[in-house]
Amino acid sequence: MSRVYLHSDHHHNTLNKVMILLMLPFICWGFYKNGIKLYLAEYISLLEMFKPILLVLISVLVTWVFSKINHEKFIGYLLVSNLLISLIVMPNINLLGYLILMIILNFFYKKWKFNIVPIFMIIAIAIAILIKDYHFFNVLENSVEHSYSLLDYLIGKGYGGISNTCLVVSLISLGVLSFNVMYKKQIPLMAFSSYYLFALITIFVTGTTNQDLLLNNNVIFAFVFLSNISIYTPYSRGGRYIYGLLLGVLTFAFSFIDINLGVYLSLGIVSFLSPLIDRFIVGKTENNLVEML
Repeated sequence: MSRVYLHSDHHHNTLNKVMILLMLPFICWGFYKNGIKLYLAEYISLLEMFKPILLVLISVLVTWVFSKINHEKFIGYLLVSNLLISLIVMPNINLLGYLILMIILNFFYKKWKFNIVPIFMIIAIAIAILIKDYHFFNVLENSVEHSYSLLDYLIGKGYGGISNTCLVVSLISLGVLSFNVMYKKQIPLMAFSSYYLFALITIFVTGTTNQDLLLNNNVIFAFVFLSNISIYTPYSRGGRYIYGLLLGVLTFAFSFIDINLGVYLSLGIVSFLSPLIDRFIVGKTENNLVEML
């Protein structure tokens, strides 16, 4: 029987605040890796050095404006979503383009309450592909041959979004979040399990180790943070397991096309299916109760 949990707004707000606090180390790392470090190496200008911070400020400002327009709380799911976007976008994203797309999606969010994070990334990546500038490398990484070790990925030297590349912080965040009653830990548990099961089978069959498949920062960060924005995920316990399973399997399947785009396509699909998953699980539970009576 699948259990359904209901919690107060207080619990939701607590989780949102915890997630925001856990983003701070990523923001600091992104500012160093894709800002200070590149400026000191004379790859970017002084203004470009602050790009990771400016993305965060744009997200905060846009959220504040729309919270006033829509008479909603400033600290909520929209702020969390917009801040997450500022961490996962490509390092070469245009600031003006970021602002425009952020405003457009926040405008439509009021009407449809869709998962803004994967939609933003799918659109941004599609635009980058069209203008032939799609990659997740910063200007230094894009100009030299790169080969990352496990330690490089762990301490944040690997490629990924502008501020989400510190893998060890992602893993620590998963541990911290798992102690929060509102964090649906069944989702990342199933996502990681199904994804890595297929990844390891692939490695065994092919006899080759794909490091990007195993240690991709975008995938790991997405499973920890993006998969658990509460209003876009199932409320039933059984639904969470199915949601996480689908996320892991779809992400692996899409990795054969593009692993970075694939995780956001998967998130978009499972977010859309979330209500249907709950209806299936809750309906099945109700049928079981009727049979028992």
